[in-house]
Amino acid sequence: MSDVTDIANVEERRTGVATVQESAQMLAMIATAAKDPAVDANKMVTLAKLATELQDRERQAEFSRAKVAAISEMPRIFKKGKSDKHRYAKFEDMHSRVMPILTRHNLTVSFAVGQSGNLITVEAVLEHANGVQLRGGPMSMPSDTGPGRNPVQAVASTISYGKRATLKAILNIIESDTPDDDDGNAGGGTGAKPLEPFKRDLLDAADKAARAGATTYLAWYKELDGAAKGWLVFEGHHDRFKTLSQQG
Repeated sequence: MSDVTDIANVEERRTGVATVQESAQMLAMIATAAKDPAVDANKMVTLAKLATELQDRERQAEFSRAKVAAISEMPRIFKKGKSDKHRYAKFEDMHSRVMPILTRHNLTVSFAVGQSGNLITVEAVLEHANGVQLRGGPMSMPSDTGPGRNPVQAVASTISYGKRATLKAILNIIESDTPDDDDGNAGGGTGAKPLEPFKRDLLDAADKAARAGATTYLAWYKELDGAAKGWLVFEGHHDRFKTLSQQG
């Protein structure tokens, strides 16, 4: 058996519907037990705590899968901005390119702006639709008092720089000196070749099965050969379609 097939089979056993829905089953069990006056109250509290921990773990795993998939699709951003000393990728260019990718994976990014002493702080926050957040840590900067800027403009310039820098850091965005890298193609300006027809067909079939629900998707996936399973797992598509299948 090939390594790819082994990976696919382990993945299939590890992420079946029953495992993914552990917390939902636990909550259902608690609801049933709560109706029985003979059930010990302390045990109910313990079960409720366990169910909450399982939910938190599942949400964190869902966030991690989405983050990995989104970062793998990040494009290189051409340096359209220009200062006296260097060229750089503008925040608006980065933002317009990454937001469709984040949205596709149920993610969004926002920025917390604050002040620490005389310094301005900017922190990127990556958040999943399920509520899990990743805070990138605050970046502290002095006000950018360049020539001709009033105090308000200096603060605005600093915040803009901070948003650009922290967005790059939290999404691992790479700037490019070559316009050809920034071609607007999803999946990232990395020179990737178009998918072969059979892979496009496989993704279309996976999407259709996932939209029909988790049971339908997993049954469809189980019937695939090892090579197809391995490709879906290796490229991160299997996790993405599993998440999609559970949203219905």
